[in-house]
Amino acid sequence: VHGRVQQLATEVQRKRLNQEAYLDSITLAHQLVDAIEEKQAINIVLLDVHELTSIAAYFVIATVDNERQ
Repeated sequence: VHGRVQQLATEVQRKRLNQEAYLDSITLAHQLVDAIEEKQAINIVLLDVHELTSIAAYFVIATVDNERQ
């Protein structure tokens, strides 16, 4: 019984850590959107992919007008 309680406590802690990481990633994603918006980016899209892949929680896609130098 004690082992099962400890296992459940570990699972709860792991879920909390995952949720905190998710919340941190959404904050970072919104900060990134704000930053690229300040740099005159247009057509900004924030894609939530955290349930589709383990390599990223969000993808940010934008268009920036930049002439070659």
